[in-house]
Amino acid sequence: MWDEQRLFGHGILVALRQRLELPRWIFFSRLLEDRVTIMARMKKTFPLHVADKTDSRVIAALQVTLNKYVKRERGKALPTGADRWIFQCRVGANSETAQPCQLAEIPASIEAVALAKHPEVYVEILAEPRLKIAGTKGGV
Repeated sequence: MWDEQRLFGHGILVALRQRLELPRWIFFSRLLEDRVTIMARMKKTFPLHVADKTDSRVIAALQVTLNKYVKRERGKALPTGADRWIFQCRVGANSETAQPCQLAEIPASIEAVALAKHPEVYVEILAEPRLKIAGTKGGV
C-alpha cells in the first residue's frame, strides 16, 4: 500500500485522515487527485524559426499561445482555501538552461533567446493556487 511518511513527509495528514474517519485509500486517493489538478504545468519547446514566416511573426504567435494558456488556467475553479492563481515560470534555450522569471517577463525572455540566435525556446509555466495574506503586497 501507500507509505504515508514517504508520500507526504509528516503526520499532519494522518491525523486529519483519522479525524475525518475515512479509510486510508479513499483519503489519500482524493488527496492525490487534488494535488494533480491543483498544480497544472506546461513544459514545451517552441521553434523560433519556421519556413515561410518571419521570426517576429513566429514570436508573436508563441506569445498568443502562452496568453491563451494563462487565460485558460486563470479561468479554472480555485480549490478550497485559495483566492488566486500564481504562475512560476522558466524560460531558456532548453530545459537545462531555463531561468526563472515572472509572468510579465516572459516576452522579454523569449526575445533574449531569439536574439542569441537559438533555434528554439523552452517555456515552463506552473500554475499554483495561493491564498493572499492581509497586509502583504504579494501572496504566500
